Amino acid sequence: MGNYNYMLYVRKYDIFTNGYKLFVYQVQTDDIFHTIGEYIYRSMESIERINFNTWTENRVEYWIKNGFEIREWKDRYKNGEEFL
Repeated sequence: MGNYNYMLYVRKYDIFTNGYKLFVYQVQTDDIFHTIGEYIYRSMESIERINFNTWTENRVEYWIKNGFEIREWKDRYKNGEEFL
């Protein structure tokens, strides 16, 4: 199986605003559900909701135009990195 590009929309708790804030990530994976599970497992913040969608230039432009930073998130297990 090949890798596919996705966008993750994660609404997680932000201590600076004392509320939930939306973060947008770009991930490359062949198993989006495993990647979401690892994100939840590795996250130290309270997550309210996670959505995903396929990555397109139009979506990236939309989020950047609306003031969001597109962050890259890597799945350690899928990328062969060692855990500490």
